[in-house]
Amino acid sequence: MAYRVRAVLYNPCEGMRAPIERTYQDIIEREEDHNLEKDVQRFLDACRHTRYYELFYILSQTGLRIGEACALEWKDVDLERKCIYIDKTVNKVKKYYDSKGRKMESPKMVAQITSPKKQASYRIVPISDETVKGFAAWKKKQFADKKRWGRRWGIKNELLKDFPNLIFTTSPGKTYLPGYATQECKRISDCINRKEKQTALSEKREPEFIHIHPHLFRYFYVTKCVEKGMNPVMIGKITGHAEIRMTQHYTRLSDEFILRQREFH
Repeated sequence: MAYRVRAVLYNPCEGMRAPIERTYQDIIEREEDHNLEKDVQRFLDACRHTRYYELFYILSQTGLRIGEACALEWKDVDLERKCIYIDKTVNKVKKYYDSKGRKMESPKMVAQITSPKKQASYRIVPISDETVKGFAAWKKKQFADKKRWGRRWGIKNELLKDFPNLIFTTSPGKTYLPGYATQECKRISDCINRKEKQTALSEKREPEFIHIHPHLFRYFYVTKCVEKGMNPVMIGKITGHAEIRMTQHYTRLSDEFILRQREFH
């Protein structure tokens, strides 16, 4: 009314939509459908044809920390025995002195590969046939990069001097850092969410957004191991947890899985 009689210059309600009415059953079904497994699968499906799909798939199938994955060398992966040896990780530190020992005017952040902080992180991680295929597919990508760039490949990567066979690298041969993976997860998640927003609007329902980050694959892996009935001690050994309570912390059982347990009791 105020807008019609020009008491205000614009209609403050323009563009607003009335809330969609949902029954209690609709809400229950929505909550049951929304779970970690579904979100991770949506993410993997969406990034299947992107450059770093193999990295994210391997994270979901091994429970590796992103720093551990970025520090992997080909010698750490035994494709015949189907296992990964974890003994290092990538992190960023402040550098105060240059290569000649002179103090710099202002410190800068640099990437380095170091040993894990805890003894439990030194471990062997078993891998499946599908994960072996993931590593093989990535190896082909890296070989193509080296062929394309020739002698220029990795020339600006100082880490290659001490770790010449890093697995996850960028196209020109730089070390693929955890921060890059976080950015890529956000980019892909944003693409999924934009599409989901439009789909939900056309279907007159609430959108189901996802928020994937590299560490979430670790939650996914632990949860799948628990659902398959793996011994918690074994899960802790594989994931590098020093205490079982950490394994419990990473477990995110869906309501659907919990309800299915009625069939066994």
